[in-house]
Amino acid sequence: MEFTADEKLGSATLPPCDDIGDQKDAEQAGETTTAYRLQDGITLQDWRVASQDVGAGLTLPHVGPHAVRGLKFAEALPARLAEATFAARLGDAEGAHAVLSEPVRFLEVGG
Repeated sequence: MEFTADEKLGSATLPPCDDIGDQKDAEQAGETTTAYRLQDGITLQDWRVASQDVGAGLTLPHVGPHAVRGLKFAEALPARLAEATFAARLGDAEGAHAVLSEPVRFLEVGG
């Protein structure tokens, strides 16, 4: 399943959480994060299924001929190899895995 962030909604302050009732810091200010809207129809279950094995599904970013035009190594390599080299340099599997492993909060907003 492919997820697309429709728009960046801006900063959001999450309320403090005291789900288990014994956190001394529950009254502290909540954590600030960035909120994004996903395309319609994505559920928490969809997200869990898609992100449970993030390492197996990560791919390199798409790089087209326009992206490598003007780069020194692109002149020395065949076009497809230059694109693949640039994609490998742009890709950040460790960072993507870290982001996809972070806790998420789904909110349904009626409209």
